[in-house]
Amino acid sequence: MTYQNDIELLDERLKLYSTYIISNALVSRANEFFNVPDEKYRFVWSINRKTLIQDVDDDQQLDLQPSSDIDTKPFGQLYAHKSKRHAINIIGVVISKLPREFIVTNRTGQQKANDFVMVDEELKPIIFTMWGNFTVYQGIEIDKELQ
Repeated sequence: MTYQNDIELLDERLKLYSTYIISNALVSRANEFFNVPDEKYRFVWSINRKTLIQDVDDDQQLDLQPSSDIDTKPFGQLYAHKSKRHAINIIGVVISKLPREFIVTNRTGQQKANDFVMVDEELKPIIFTMWGNFTVYQGIEIDKELQ
């Protein structure tokens, strides 16, 4: 878990399916409010700028393969899961970016936001909204791919 500016720094530093030696991180039990993907993931790692992250040599890399047996839900089932407190997996393809760039909330005022239209394997559309730093970084990457 990272916070504020540390998210941006670590997003650039850590790569999916790579192996690292991480020290000086705070590890604690996840409380009941965390949506964990599986009961074996009941710990939260808090990583910040003081955490030491080292790359490992090629011969020490773990051979991690993405799971191919992920239980995904079609978009038509999202409404049935909206009030449940557990994570679900969806797979979709972004087909369009909508023009909205900002939203206004009572709590935080104006925030950057982008709306994307996604379709699932049944070609059912859904509008997916990215907020804050996600729209600044991942949203820009998605928009580049759409162009």
